[in-house]
Formats: sequence, structure tokens, C-alpha cells
Amino acid sequence: MSLGSSARDFSAEWRWPGGTVEIRRVGTDGDVGTAARLLAQYDGRVDALALGGVNFYYRLGRRSYPIPTGLRLQRVVKDTPLCDGSYVKAWWEPWALSEVSRWRGLDFAGRKALFSSALDRWQLAASLEDLGARVWVGDGAFALGLPILFPGLGAFSPFAAATLPVLRHLPLSYLYPASRPAGAKGRWAARRACARTPVLAGDLHFFRGCLPARLDGKWVIGSGLTADESQELVERGVELVMHLEPVLETTGGRRGLSANLAEGVVAAAAGQHPEHMGERAFLRLCSELGFAPAVVTGAPPSVVYLPSSPAKANI
Repeated sequence: MSLGSSARDFSAEWRWPGGTVEIRRVGTDGDVGTAARLLAQYDGRVDALALGGVNFYYRLGRRSYPIPTGLRLQRVVKDTPLCDGSYVKAWWEPWALSEVSRWRGLDFAGRKALFSSALDRWQLAASLEDLGARVWVGDGAFALGLPILFPGLGAFSPFAAATLPVLRHLPLSYLYPASRPAGAKGRWAARRACARTPVLAGDLHFFRGCLPARLDGKWVIGSGLTADESQELVERGVELVMHLEPVLETTGGRRGLSANLAEGVVAAAAGQHPEHMGERAFLRLCSELGFAPAVVTGAPPSVVYLPSSPAKANI
């Protein structure tokens, strides 16, 4: 159940030796009331529910700040595991980034990376810094429309800690780009940074309306892109697109699963919420399910899947 656009709805199946998980995405076009009604309708009738377009908490290092809308929707669900993608973001995505970087021989040392929202994917931004990238945090520019970027998580943390107690109460339509028109006031800093920065990472929806016509030599790292979106990026000059979540065939064509849907597949297969599994068991189950990040390169674009798995990495 996503607060995002219903135009991106699809259905699909994830098959692995242990069985099949049927997947259905339903977007509510920003209507929180409709999302609440649908969550209540399916609670107890499915093996897992996934919530997109809002998290339960903003993450600032080890500190968490509750998001009222996310918690309101969480309280609707009584019986079924409800996933917002937090464990995929915290456990799977950093592992996937590290493994793909080693597999492809990607050198991030000293390379500038524009990260759309560190509050949405703190661990992934931290992993980029651990790989040597010079991460510029875009929460201020992308979410607030302020002409400011932060040079690293260390510089961003004091600003976030000071403002989050108030900002977490703002309407999602103000903070998330799904319903805000491209080119909104103050986003010139984001557009300029997109043009000048060789690595674009995080929730890629934030970059819509900010990308220049040509993207020659850039690396794009994220999740949830359709095959058409990946192909368009490559055709515009992107050197590689890294899908951190697994890619599958859907009624809407090939696409990478969003973090919340990937986490929902894990919860459905496990019969329990990931919070009760722990990181090692979670990653091992991802391996058993056949999850693998993918890299899209070349003209015409080709998709190559990571040949290793968490189990083989001795996690």
C-alpha cells in the first residue's frame, strides 16, 4: 500500500525453491485515508503488508524520530506484519552496495556523491562514506526546497537534530516529492548539484525534475526503478544504474522492488516481521529467496545480477 502514484501499480510473483509470494502494489495518490482503509481491509487476510511513501521513523544515526502519519497507519494494522522497508534499508542495502562495489571494482574513494535523503536511508549514506565517497546530503534541498547541501553526515546531523522535532509534523506532501511539482522554488541547488555530481544515490524519486538532459559518466544507486526508467538513464549517458533491491517481471514490466515491498516478501516468506529475525537471519533468508542486486549498463542496456549471496559472504 503506497501513498505514491497509482500509475505505478503492478502485480507480480516472487518464486523461490520454498514457494511463491504473490505481490500486489496499490498506490493511493497521497490519500492517507484511503491507505488506512485498505490496510484495515487486508489486515489478517494476507501474509504481509508493505507501506510505501512514508516511514514509521526518520533515522538520524542511532536516534529515531517518529513520523505521525506513518505511526497512524501502523496502528491500523493489528494482525499482519506491516513493513516500511526500514530493515531492508538498514541491513540489505549496505550489504548490497558493498558487494556490488567489490564485484564491479567500483572505486568510490574521493568521488563526490549526492544523497537525496539521509533521513530515509541513513545506513546507506554511511556506507557510501565508509567506501570513501564524499557524500553531500540533499535533505534540505530536496525535501525543504532550501538552497543548501550538507558536506557529509557529520555536518548534517546537528541541523537535523535541531529541526526534526518540528519538521516530522509537517505534511508529507511538503517533505516528499511525489506530489510536489518539478522545479519548485528553492530547488535550483538540487538541480545544479545533480548536474555536477558524478554519483546520485538514495530515493531516486527525489531527483525527478532535477536531472539535466545529459548524465554522461554518472553512477545512479537506488531502488524501485522500472526497466524503462533505467533504460532512459543509460540512454542519457549514465555509466551504470545499480538496483540494490531485487529486479523482477511484473504486469507493468521489469522493475526493481521498492524497499518496503522487498521487506514484505521476506516477512511473507518467513511468517514473521523482520524485527524478530535479526540481521544475520534476515540476510540469509534474502539469499534463500534468491535476492540479488543488479547493475544496468551499456547501449542497448543490459542487466547483470550479482553472482554472490549473503550466505556465500559468510554473514
